Amino acid sequence: MISYLISLSSLLFFASLSSMDHKVHMVIIPGQNGLGGDYIDTSSEKRLFDNIPLNNIHRASTPGFLKADFGHSRCMADANETINPLTKDDNCESIILHGSSQGTATTCLIAALKNNDKIKALILESVMLSGNSTIAHTLCGTPQCSSIKYYTLAYLAKLAYPFYNPAGKHVIDTCDTIDDNLPIIIMHAPDDFQISCQDGLAFYAHLKNKGHKNVYFIENNNLSGHVNLVDPYDTSHSKTQNQLYTILNKHISDLEISDTQRVSIAHTQPQVDQKWIDHFNLIKQREDTIKKYNPLFLAMPTVVVGAVASAFIWLAKSLLALPFKGLKQIGSTEDLEAMVLDIIAKNPSQVEAYRGDKDKLFGFFVGQMMQRTQGKGNPQLINELIKKHLNA
Repeated sequence: MISYLISLSSLLFFASLSSMDHKVHMVIIPGQNGLGGDYIDTSSEKRLFDNIPLNNIHRASTPGFLKADFGHSRCMADANETINPLTKDDNCESIILHGSSQGTATTCLIAALKNNDKIKALILESVMLSGNSTIAHTLCGTPQCSSIKYYTLAYLAKLAYPFYNPAGKHVIDTCDTIDDNLPIIIMHAPDDFQISCQDGLAFYAHLKNKGHKNVYFIENNNLSGHVNLVDPYDTSHSKTQNQLYTILNKHISDLEISDTQRVSIAHTQPQVDQKWIDHFNLIKQREDTIKKYNPLFLAMPTVVVGAVASAFIWLAKSLLALPFKGLKQIGSTEDLEAMVLDIIAKNPSQVEAYRGDKDKLFGFFVGQMMQRTQGKGNPQLINELIKKHLNA
């Protein structure tokens, strides 16, 4: 009887909420290929931030492979097409920016440059402290690889991302200009294969040390992968979900929550570790070096840079047996298909939600496969296999 009354009160709470002239909006700024935020703008039974009407959730577009610039001008232009109309809308009083992966760089750069009073909070999922650091982690397994590899791989990446500028302004260069009172919520899985969790912790530590008053790092050992970290179908994520709600409610009074969603947020501000500060300083030093010597690299055609870098990698692997990760794709069709079937079997709730709203949760299964293959599976084949078995 008690559980029935609680369920009824929650139902009445959200019914009254949906009837309000809701002033809070959220903009999803995804990573490459639109990955991230899949549990937010879905119409399935369970979704994140269900205290914001679905009509107030907006998904920004973002450049994909070959066109992306890791959060710089092209990414910002796409995101601003969604954000700018909201800043001028009298019916919108509060905007929450939710960035994933590459989208975290876009989100932070917009917050640093726009300084609009309507932007009330940032939610950052897998923080891209620097595009160069991300490239190093993806290819070498750590952004703390040797300096020469860090510098060389940054420019080698221009072969795949011709619009990317390694010497451009990254989050690490502009974070000090973000309003010290703006709430920033950081989530980063320890096993993230694409962006080092060290980058997220370093970003948090730097903001705390410079006196940022409202920065949070949500720790949950059950968070895993790269994007779509908080799964509303996973009961081990319930506390994290409620911590998100509680923090946002603390800073945005219009964003109402129920009593059952209100939890302690004492553990969302861990003590700063000196090694996180050291990591930030190392990446900042390397970014400053790239900016200083960038003209020497850009004076050469990109193809020449790529050829020189490729020769260096070949020599390094041959003579020094340096460990490189992610340089070739792995897995036969049979191997990848077995992984897809295993993921589908272990996530029945997500399968059911996908089949009710196909466009929204497809990225979840892609993300699971990217994590399983450490980003080295054939993406086209993976997409085909996922569609084949989800639509079976």
